[in-house]
Amino acid sequence: MKQAITLSLFLVITGVLSAQIPYKNASPDARVISKEQVMKAKAKMNVHNSDTRDIYEMYVDYSAANFDDLFYVWQFNSGYTNADTALNYNAVEINNFVGYTDPADPIGSYIDWYNLGLDDSFPSNVSYTIDSIFVAITHENNTSNLDYLEMRIVKTTTSGAPNTTPTGILWSQKDSTDVGLSPENDWLGSLVVLGYGPEYTPAPGQKVATTLIYTNTDKLDTLSILSGAVDDGTGAAYAASIYATSWLKYPPFLTQLYQNVDIVYVDNQGNQTGVFDAQNWIYWYRVTINTVVGIADNFDNLKVTGITPNPASGKTNILYGLKEATNVNMDLYDISGRFISHLYDGNDGAGSYIRNLDVSNLSNGTYLVSTTAGEGSPVVSRMVVSH
Repeated sequence: MKQAITLSLFLVITGVLSAQIPYKNASPDARVISKEQVMKAKAKMNVHNSDTRDIYEMYVDYSAANFDDLFYVWQFNSGYTNADTALNYNAVEINNFVGYTDPADPIGSYIDWYNLGLDDSFPSNVSYTIDSIFVAITHENNTSNLDYLEMRIVKTTTSGAPNTTPTGILWSQKDSTDVGLSPENDWLGSLVVLGYGPEYTPAPGQKVATTLIYTNTDKLDTLSILSGAVDDGTGAAYAASIYATSWLKYPPFLTQLYQNVDIVYVDNQGNQTGVFDAQNWIYWYRVTINTVVGIADNFDNLKVTGITPNPASGKTNILYGLKEATNVNMDLYDISGRFISHLYDGNDGAGSYIRNLDVSNLSNGTYLVSTTAGEGSPVVSRMVVSH
């Protein structure tokens, strides 16, 4: 059980509520999960795109779309009370079609609602099916008693908050285990991906949320949920997530539902010291969009190999290749999506290319390089500038 630690750090919700709770960096049981481990876990859940144009399959993944590279596990039990000072609820709202088409290459196959030809991030006239739900956890069972897990799809309120009442449940699947799910039977051990196949189709435009319910009555067994954020270089979150989709309860102080993006750390004087390190719970979804989206399979021609060096301080190189000759355009954005500058616009033949980029005049921070080949969808790569 994670115990309260006396620190000069607090959680604050929108500047109204403050509460002394354990701070991740000071907790002896803080567990860092590498980006490579997370990507490897996701790559196992691959599926081919549909060959028809009346449906389109993609993975909705807000952590990947936020370019998260900082991952922690958080002890979680739906039965935790005020005495436990720990997470007892987490959920993710599906409110934006953004993610990728290839789990083995999420950056190279990045896609969003605009690329799909939709007129909004979540159009009211679009029907979609949640084919699969995935969530990353760790788990140990030391008692040989049954631990109970339930994945739910639930309604959301007008504010986007998950409906926590029994009448709000749209679909659920219950499971139990009397052994640890992590191979080492250690909640600080290897990641486990729980997969569910609801094949649930909400009403067109209906936003829903998914939540994992975990109960272990004696609290002697331990399950943790994985979170993601963009690393500021010190093991703390750089900024609030672009996607306000994750929700939590963290008693005794956060007994109502709050969005993760609204939580910040402050010191004893009330000065903000950083955003909450759990910006995105690591849920992702295989989703079928049941509408004519008119998108071509545009990622076949363009392959962005990478940006090196990254982080960059003076100059860096953008590496990419083309199977066929076409016009290539590169633009630079900040992490919030604000346009910074045009980097390149030219006609390239088939082959491999290296484009030099001078970042000496850019402020320290995280940027997005968007590369488009012909009429294809943009490939977005993350670049960190650190002078």
